[in-house]
Amino acid sequence: MKKLTLLVTIALTSTTLFSCNQGTNANDTKATADTTATATTVNYNGKIAFIRMDSLMNNYGMFIDFNDQFTKKSQKIQKELLSKGRAIENEGRALEQKYQKGSLTRYQVESKMEALQKKQQNTMQYRDKKLAELAKEEGLMGAEISAAVKGYIEEYNAIHNYSMIIQTQAGTPVIIADPKLDITNDIISELNNRYKAQLEKDKK
Repeated sequence: MKKLTLLVTIALTSTTLFSCNQGTNANDTKATADTTATATTVNYNGKIAFIRMDSLMNNYGMFIDFNDQFTKKSQKIQKELLSKGRAIENEGRALEQKYQKGSLTRYQVESKMEALQKKQQNTMQYRDKKLAELAKEEGLMGAEISAAVKGYIEEYNAIHNYSMIIQTQAGTPVIIADPKLDITNDIISELNNRYKAQLEKDKK
């Protein structure tokens, strides 16, 4: 069963993490709106920062809650499908035993097996439906998380005016960098403040 994957990181890579400073002309703005834009479109001022994206997601309340909800739903569906599968398997085994004992004729067994196969097909269709629902929910969750992170990073950079904000992950760390360039904790702190405020608002 699938676990919530962070497509958020991929989305952020191609959209948010290269930002123009104020004062760029219309042509530069158009260029940076394109996800294929390169560093040559950025009004360079020497200010660079980086975000440890794996750390951000591991500590971001919205992702933690969404991932927990998604995992619980996945496990519930997995348990349900496993139960249905075992029931069909047990029913088939019982038919075979009855046939071996002579309490059912071959014709009776074949007739009941057709019904059992139909039940199995219905279970597989149900499985596919539930997996499709999970995939859709995963996409919606990822989009909501991505929008929240992306939106705040844009606000953050509007104040701090970095020429470039780089994202790193455990497998692709920054080799050498001044720790002062790491803005991960700043981003996490404000994202969590906003998420807590959102939860309080939803309660009302």
